[in-house]
Amino acid sequence: MYNDKLQMLLNDSKYHIEFNGHLTNHAKHAVVALYRLEVPINEIEDYYNNYCKLTPYNCSVEISRQDNYSINNRNWKNYIGKRKHYSSYYRFFKQESEKLGVELLLKTYVPELIDGWAGGLTHATINLGLGIDIENNNMVIEGLSYLAYVHTPCNLHRVSTNFNIHSDSIFTSIKYIFECWHNSPEISKSINHDYEDIEFKKRLNPEIIRSGLQFKISSVLHHGHPIIYENQKWLQNYPLKNIFDELKKIITTIYICYPGDFVILHLITSLHAIEQISQKLTHRESIKLMKCYWIGLISILFVNGNIPKAKKFSKIYKFFENKKDTSSDSTLDDDWKQMIFLASQDEEEHNAKLVYIMMSLWKNTNLSLYRKAASFFTRTPILPDSFLEEPYDN
Repeated sequence: MYNDKLQMLLNDSKYHIEFNGHLTNHAKHAVVALYRLEVPINEIEDYYNNYCKLTPYNCSVEISRQDNYSINNRNWKNYIGKRKHYSSYYRFFKQESEKLGVELLLKTYVPELIDGWAGGLTHATINLGLGIDIENNNMVIEGLSYLAYVHTPCNLHRVSTNFNIHSDSIFTSIKYIFECWHNSPEISKSINHDYEDIEFKKRLNPEIIRSGLQFKISSVLHHGHPIIYENQKWLQNYPLKNIFDELKKIITTIYICYPGDFVILHLITSLHAIEQISQKLTHRESIKLMKCYWIGLISILFVNGNIPKAKKFSKIYKFFENKKDTSSDSTLDDDWKQMIFLASQDEEEHNAKLVYIMMSLWKNTNLSLYRKAASFFTRTPILPDSFLEEPYDN
């Protein structure tokens, strides 16, 4: 049975899921991560309250917004991805949860929403996955509502029927992607050209344009690039557990190539969420989810631009691939205690999630890769000039 105060924090409905337009309220993400890291609950409560008063972006979170629109079984798909009616979606999914139970709620609605997992810089997916992780129904309902609110389609229908010849393993697939990026500058030129599509911009909610990063992700997913949609043999041939295990190592290696990269860190935390979500789906839907994750992963890497050269990535990957820490080394416990302490004191809550996920993976594998990555804290990014404008949603 989870701590009563933990449940109180996770069930708190005073605050909106976003603030200052499209920035995600991460307060509950921090609560889950710190609780999993066994930080005392009173300290977690203080962290939560301090975050809500003043986020790392130097502004507070916002009071819950209410609208009176009626979302129901007949019209719930009408506003997916429109950034409309979050509170109405919340009421709808809460009612459905009470009627169906959480397990059936997820099986019913996640398959309709999973292709939009990258929306809101993956935060809706992270919220949903952490809700499943901590077994809190309210966070699950928030995650589904937010996913409907920021849904950004991966356009899974574009995936080629032919397999990429370089896709026998996830390692060879990602290495091929990196080689293409560095050897074919027309990829980045094409993507940058797509950002100028005036007609596409007109169809977007203005707040997405203001966000900068979320706009670019939306643009890449909308316009597409053939390399993003190449079919992968490993998706057909690998057991699902192997896919997750390999992707964890791949993405963590990319993060080590660019220590503290804010965007790549989201690919780590969202993968953890995707794994939690997949456990509630059928095998067929889980494979669909992984296809969507791959499309979003490559799209986000292309937008971010921090893509290691294949040789560098391969050397770091091979160096850490089977390198394990000695369980008898007492200094390792001290290392983790220090990282947990620093994460619990850091206003940037992404670092608490990083340490939690990396520590979980390290405990399961003893791989040095995860302990090393946990030490690379990120910093809150400087907001783009577009934030000089007033938020559209306000």
